[in-house]
Amino acid sequence: MNLSPATTAAHRPRGWVLINLAGLLLGIRQEQVRQIIPAAMLETAPPDVPEAANLFRSGECWPVYALDRELRISPRGGQRFAVFLEALHHPLGLLADAVRILPEDKDLRAQPLPPCMLGGNTPLTGLSLLDGSEVVLIADAQDIACRLQADLDREIG
Repeated sequence: MNLSPATTAAHRPRGWVLINLAGLLLGIRQEQVRQIIPAAMLETAPPDVPEAANLFRSGECWPVYALDRELRISPRGGQRFAVFLEALHHPLGLLADAVRILPEDKDLRAQPLPPCMLGGNTPLTGLSLLDGSEVVLIADAQDIACRLQADLDREIG
């Protein structure tokens, strides 16, 4: 699946991409997702770097990260997909166990995070119930990229 960023608000992709990662269900607006590909298309990264894999496209290298339940960098497992977010200077990939597309904005009704979930440099912006039973944590692509960058800076420093 190839989702391209829209040039105008009237033509922006609607809806949500649901990313199942480490047992969490993250909801990200479709306009913040560039591409979803099978993880088999990735090149595994060397063991001495924080990324789990890379995608080489048109002379560029897009890093792909595996995250744990606390949205921190973790070792790669058996994830099946890579979801590339529109973030910072180039797409940023997240490994996912499963991916679902919700075609309409109204498919998720984001509520504010409860006070106990605020702070701590979280990329989460809200939460929602899907079909009245599954909790979806709403995240922002830029916030995820900033959180990953802060984690990488701590590892290097």
